[in-house]
Amino acid sequence: MLIDWSSGAVAAMRYAENNKIKGTVLVSGNYTDLGDEIEKQSGYYDDPWNWEKIKKNQEKIALFYGDNDPYISQSEFEFIASKLSPKVFKIHEGKHFIEYVTFPQLLEYIKLNYSVR
Repeated sequence: MLIDWSSGAVAAMRYAENNKIKGTVLVSGNYTDLGDEIEKQSGYYDDPWNWEKIKKNQEKIALFYGDNDPYISQSEFEFIASKLSPKVFKIHEGKHFIEYVTFPQLLEYIKLNYSVR
């Protein structure tokens, strides 16, 4: 299982295109470079997304995002949700989760869906 935040969630989706994994927890992820030069340089956005492979290569997908994220448009999250059919957690006043010291919703999801020792 991969748990990734922001650009890391983008990396996790790309990884899942070509690798079988238990699942991903995408936190505040996007699928475009957002018009940001540093995001563009990552190379994650150079090739078209293979959404079907991302879905087929894993058992579970969850998407967490704030309903008031100041960096990523809600349409980015909605598009990812439409393509991957994840379990969606739209967190009221979650922003980009930078301010979070604890993340009880994420912890609860992991405990309920994965064997945590």
